[in-house]
Order: sequence, then C-alpha cells, then structure tokens
Amino acid sequence: MTNTPTLSAPSAHVIIVPGFLTEPIGQRFAQDRPSPSEGGTIDDLLKPIFKLLPMDKLESLDPTKALDARAWVLEMRGAIDPQHSVRCFEWASESLIELLINTVRHLITLKGALTKASALSMVTQLARELQQTWRRAEREADASAERLYQEVVSQLEAEPSRPVYVIGHSLGGRITLRLAELIAQRPLQGEVHLSAWAPAIKSQALKWEALCALPSPPEVLFSEHDAVLRYFFKLGDVSLSGFPFVDLPMLSIQLIKDSKALGLTGDVPAPHAYPAERLVNISERKVGHLDYLTVATELIAASPLLKPLDVIKELTPSDPELLS
Repeated sequence: MTNTPTLSAPSAHVIIVPGFLTEPIGQRFAQDRPSPSEGGTIDDLLKPIFKLLPMDKLESLDPTKALDARAWVLEMRGAIDPQHSVRCFEWASESLIELLINTVRHLITLKGALTKASALSMVTQLARELQQTWRRAEREADASAERLYQEVVSQLEAEPSRPVYVIGHSLGGRITLRLAELIAQRPLQGEVHLSAWAPAIKSQALKWEALCALPSPPEVLFSEHDAVLRYFFKLGDVSLSGFPFVDLPMLSIQLIKDSKALGLTGDVPAPHAYPAERLVNISERKVGHLDYLTVATELIAASPLLKPLDVIKELTPSDPELLS
C-alpha cells in the first residue's frame, strides 16, 4: 500500500531539480571563460551562431522552453498553489555545459568540411566527445544525490510538519531516484514525495527492491516520444576508438538497439512489482524530452502524487483527459 498524500495536506516545500543548465542561458554564454577544448572564449566559439541567432533573440526566447533554473522556477510557481514554497536545487553540471559548447563548435566545423573523409572524422570525434561528456555528467548527477538528501533532511528538521516534494527532470530525475535509494538506506523522519520526469537512467541501474519498499515510492513519468532518451542516451553504452572506420559501424549498431532509459520505457525489471499508479505513461500526449516543462500544469493536475500541489483544485485527481 503506497502512501498517497491527501488534498487537505498542509503547505509543502517543493524542490525542483532541473536536468541541464542551472543558470540562465544568456548569462552562461555571455561569460568570458576559456573553452574546455580550445583557447578561445565561449563568445569566440559561438560568433557564427550569434550571426544567425543574435543574443537579443536568445534572451527573448520563451523561458518555459529553456532548460535552466530560472525557467523551471517560473513555470512551477505558476503551476503550483501559492501556499507552497518552490525553490531550485542547484547542481551545476559543467560537463553538460561543455557538451553544449563542443556540439555547437563541431557542427560549425562539420558544415565547412571539404571532404567526405574529413566529415566522417568529425562525426566520430563529436560522438566520442559527447559520449565521454555524458558519462561524466551522469557521475556528477549521482554524486549530487547526497547533497540533495542533506537538503531534504535540513528542511524536515526545520519544519517537520510540512511535507517535502522533490520533482526532477532528465538528469534531475536521475538525481531524484538516487535520492530515493538514499532514503531507503537512511529513512527520514517526515513526509517526502518524489517525482522523476523523463529520468535519464537505465532501469537496470536502480535498486528496485529498495524503491518498492519505500512508504511512498517515487513516481516516474515517461514518454515513448522522447527522442533524447531514445537516441542520444544510448551513446553512453558504446566505447569508441576514435577511428572512423571502426566507430561508424558501432554507432550505427548502437542507434538500432532499443534504449533502456527509464524515462522512455517506464519498464521495471522482473521480479519487482512496482505500484502501477507510480508509473505514469504520458506517451498519448506526445511529450518529448524538452516538452515536460511546457505542460507542467497538466502533469501536476493529473498526478495523484502531486495533486495536493495543484493550483487548479477543481480538477479531479486522476482526470484522464489531461494526459490524452
């Protein structure tokens, strides 16, 4: 029997764990710091892109479509009842920022490639760097779970009567599930509810026996329309040599394989019996990896776990129309 919060629950603390950039995009790109791969600054590397997409346009983008702390807090404050406090857990992933910069640099270079051979070499180099960077980012995420655990402990000690909700997306969802494993090892005194949206982690990498035994097992939202988890996520499972004639066939085989990302499949390995209501399939809504924030209000309203936070109280806790 899972512990589901009631609609009459007291005001809560909500901790948002974004999955990518934890600073406004414009601020990060405007900083004058060396690139990890070259001696130039970020602005030097991105000047060709700025000519196509000037900085003022970048800053005026709809913040709900960006993956940074500011966007998540702004959107969640609109989706969550004002009686609840909302803040962001900051875990700056320098590896992912490096990934973004290097991807842009490689794409610019690839566009100007003179020969097919040079283009293939650039593709494999990009794939190798993306793979290495992604693996580092996963390690950074896992290492952040302990700090998040301590933050939840501090919150419960300060106000033990107020429940704590943690909502994580992508690698933030990964951190949220790692937090659940820590709670299983070191139970907390207080009410804690966890929701992982599109978690970027393989199902087999989790301790499901421990998660199933929690009074309130974490909720997982997943979608088969998540192209990031379907294709990009799999790069972390292949070892590349740096030689195009070896790596290209390996990449092709890897792209054909099915992704094991939990945020894509929602699969729980046998023999574990996970509560069905905590595995929420939102595929019918055609939600992609970058779409979760834009439909946050609907997702919260449709979730029995997150319903006490819902700003739209008149909707029923499990209205199927919201996810269709």
